[in-house]
Amino acid sequence: MSSIKLKHASGNSMSIGSPATNPASDLELKLPANIGAAGKVLSVDGSGNLKFIYPSGYGYFQAYLNGSNQTLTHNTQTIITLNAETFDSQGWFNTSTYKYTPQVAGKYVIYAQVDITDIDNTAIQSALSIYKNGSTMVAEVYGGIDDVAYNFHSIITSSIVDFNGSSDYVQMRAYLFEDGGGNGAARATARETFMNGYLLEAA
Repeated sequence: MSSIKLKHASGNSMSIGSPATNPASDLELKLPANIGAAGKVLSVDGSGNLKFIYPSGYGYFQAYLNGSNQTLTHNTQTIITLNAETFDSQGWFNTSTYKYTPQVAGKYVIYAQVDITDIDNTAIQSALSIYKNGSTMVAEVYGGIDDVAYNFHSIITSSIVDFNGSSDYVQMRAYLFEDGGGNGAARATARETFMNGYLLEAA
C-alpha cells in the first residue's frame, strides 16, 4: 500500500495512504480551490469533488427570559424578551432585540418553550409562535385548559426554518386569553422560558 509522506522540519512526518482494499476502479478526489473558513469541514459531492461546508450544529444557541417574570397581557400576542443566554456559539442572538439572525444560509432547527404563571383558576387559551422577519409565522401551537391546576401552564413549539444567512431572523411570541380577563406572566428562568436552535444543513 503506497502513501505520500509529508515530513516536518523537526523530523516526524504525516502520511496520506491509499485504501486498505483495492478499489473497483481508479478513483480521484479533487481538492477545493480554497482553504475554507474557520469552523468548516470537508465534504464530498458524490463525484469526488471536495468542498468546505459548515457542519450540522453550527451556530447553536439558547436564549432565555431572565430576571423578573414578563407580563402576558390578556388577549394579546407578546414578543418574549429573551434577555440572557445559556450559550451562543457565534454571537448571532441579540439579547436587546430578542432576535436570532444566523449569518450562514441554510435550514435551521428552532425550538421554543414558555411556562405561564399568575393565571386565575379559570379556563384559558394560550399559544406559542415562532415568527420569521417579524411578519411570517413559521410555527405555532395552541393549548387550552378548562381549569388551571397549580397556577402553571407550559407550551412548546418547534420548526425547521430557512434563513438567507444575512438578514433573516426569528423571534418567539406568546399569546394568552383568560376567561376572567386577567393577565398572566412568562416565568423568568433558563429552564422554563427559552428559545434555542442550530444549523441543520447549510445551503
